[in-house]
Amino acid sequence: MATASPMTPFQALISVENHVTGTKFDHALVVDWHRTPVDPGQLHALNQRSAIKGFAQAGGFLGLMMLTGAMAIYVQQQSSWLLLIPVLLLHGTICAFMSNAEHELVHGTVFRRPWLNEIFLNLFGFVRWFPYDYYWASHTEHHKYTLYPPQDQEVILPTRFTLAGLLKQGFVDPARLLELLRTNLRLGRGRLEGEWEEYVLAHDPVRYAVFRWARILLAGHCAIAVVSIYYGYWIIPVVVSLTPCYGGWLYFLC
Repeated sequence: MATASPMTPFQALISVENHVTGTKFDHALVVDWHRTPVDPGQLHALNQRSAIKGFAQAGGFLGLMMLTGAMAIYVQQQSSWLLLIPVLLLHGTICAFMSNAEHELVHGTVFRRPWLNEIFLNLFGFVRWFPYDYYWASHTEHHKYTLYPPQDQEVILPTRFTLAGLLKQGFVDPARLLELLRTNLRLGRGRLEGEWEEYVLAHDPVRYAVFRWARILLAGHCAIAVVSIYYGYWIIPVVVSLTPCYGGWLYFLC
């Protein structure tokens, strides 16, 4: 009888309930995908990258995050407590879509120069508490084996959306912070969990990059919290480090 496997960091970030079976990986599996014929010239035109469009999209999204975060800090400093809650909800609602930005960036389809993609990947990955090297390793397998579990552990069906899940994960979800802390503490100590992580992080350079990035995440968010609270700006960790823990209602519904 199949048993539930531990959640991967990717599953810990999504706002749905699903069932991961304990089925063994078939490392010899080759999916016979249908390849839709596309004119090479058209495909090349569709894959054009642009620094201007990249900054307009990724930079514009980052600007929205910074704007709503600054609004929350300003409102808190003015002691407008009734206004602070909806402003934080707006900030969390926008920040919840960082995964979409990270998805395009990890494919390298945004900026022509790879180092620009990496800068924004690092920024969004830091706020999400998610090592983008892990995401890339996981997402590669997702595209090779889409909807073929257990090879694909990003899109897992069936998925069950519930009102309880919306209320918990769509507004304030303290359990998310505990899961992110637990996952990054484990990765920071160099420990993998479950066959999925052993599978996607099998190569030493990727695995060590994930371990290193987890330590950077922990040290960085800890430094933000300590310095901000020491100087009386407790709102800063709320708008930076805690953004994955609130305001995910619209992302949930999408």
